Amino acid sequence: MVVVSRAATLPLLDLPSVNLLEGPSGGYCGPVSASPAFAVFQFPVSDCGTTVRVEGDYVIYENKMSSTYEVGVGPLGSITRDSIYELSFQCRYFGSAVVSLVAEVNTVPPPLPVAAPGPLRVELRLASGQCDSKGAHGCADAVYSNYYGDADYPVTKVLREPVYVEVRILERTDPNLVLLLEHCWATSTASPSAYPSGAFWLMGN
Repeated sequence: MVVVSRAATLPLLDLPSVNLLEGPSGGYCGPVSASPAFAVFQFPVSDCGTTVRVEGDYVIYENKMSSTYEVGVGPLGSITRDSIYELSFQCRYFGSAVVSLVAEVNTVPPPLPVAAPGPLRVELRLASGQCDSKGAHGCADAVYSNYYGDADYPVTKVLREPVYVEVRILERTDPNLVLLLEHCWATSTASPSAYPSGAFWLMGN
């Protein structure tokens, strides 16, 4: 990988004009990343015009990058305002060396399943808090601050007196699990189909 800085010359270098020996026509022979200040070249060691030679026990790969520039011709001669940039570089490998590469891959545990069957435990309980305003919208915290216990039942209510009910999931381990109530009603016995029955007015989830 070769990184070229725009500040490598004065005047500042025109980075799009910098090419390897083979130029950008090779696809990956052009910059793989560029910013206003830098251009990054990354290519296979034997491509993009690279030459190979053997010198003693070493195999040497050489390449060169240079910039193009515009030349203006006038009545008094030729002139250019562009900087001229040339860089020669080489990679030397010891021909008889054996290099071992050890790669270690650390696996991560698989993600939790999006959905899985299983039992759900829900609980319905009556709130025993009091609300001074009409309806529980303005004092939900006060209403649901206390609940009736087993020793308080049966709970006696007069007609048209609000009954504040909460339904929750017990032993929930998934924070994304949400319980939505659609139809709620009360009966005089444990059977959901018993009569008489009365529907609850839902004020929230």
